[in-house]
Amino acid sequence: MKMKRSAIWASLIGLSALVLAWGFLKAKELSLNKMRESYPVLIAKKDILQGMKLDISMVELSKAPRRFLQPAALSSLDAIVGMVTAAPILQGEQILETKLVSIGAATGLSVKIPQDQRALSIEVDEVSGVAGLIKPNDFIDLLATFEMEDSSETLQTATYTLAQKVLVLAVNDDLGNPFNPEIWEKRTQAKGLFASKGFSDVAGMQRRKTLTLALSPQQVQEIEFAKNSGTLAVALRSKLDGEPIELGPVTAFDVVGFKGRLRKANYREYRGR
Repeated sequence: MKMKRSAIWASLIGLSALVLAWGFLKAKELSLNKMRESYPVLIAKKDILQGMKLDISMVELSKAPRRFLQPAALSSLDAIVGMVTAAPILQGEQILETKLVSIGAATGLSVKIPQDQRALSIEVDEVSGVAGLIKPNDFIDLLATFEMEDSSETLQTATYTLAQKVLVLAVNDDLGNPFNPEIWEKRTQAKGLFASKGFSDVAGMQRRKTLTLALSPQQVQEIEFAKNSGTLAVALRSKLDGEPIELGPVTAFDVVGFKGRLRKANYREYRGR
């Protein structure tokens, strides 16, 4: 009887060991199959220098076994939109999230300037700058008003549209970054400090803004000349607007049919009965 029990126990133990061994081998097989399975990953098509703005021409979507995937490797082309390399990336290297930063003050403005264009800043106020409602990545038209003297020594004022559909790269030092409560709080405290020190022009300082624009080299020369020789104003464009249109200069004759020089009224007089 004892021998029979011993045989039963031995059989059960052996069967349990067999089941455990089978389960272990099966899990190992699944693990190995998973490691051999290919996953999408972005790799560099060429050497990419530090501080370069990424685009789809620099990378390609490939596949690699799981065991060869590096931590934080990116697998989607959408993930590189608006990103800049924080360190050099070699050809064939996986694109890692830890080697990228989003465009902002830390990356500088140069990475945001379109190829073959230049960045130029102009100062605007609430009137010339659309009430301060222009934001980074908006499009504007640039207008300049000049006072000129013709051959008969008659002064003539004319307004020209110097550039259309101009990209706004930055407003003051804002490149279009996400809202940062900490920075906002520091700026608010700074404004309060100015007021407490008796600076009466704090409101005026807040109203004046600097717009940094993306322009062609020729436009840079024209607008720099206009800044020093005339008066600049900007017009905000709709995001849905199409290509620029042909516009000629506008004079007093075009507006009111008067060939002489108009004088700007500094005040208006009201009289009672």
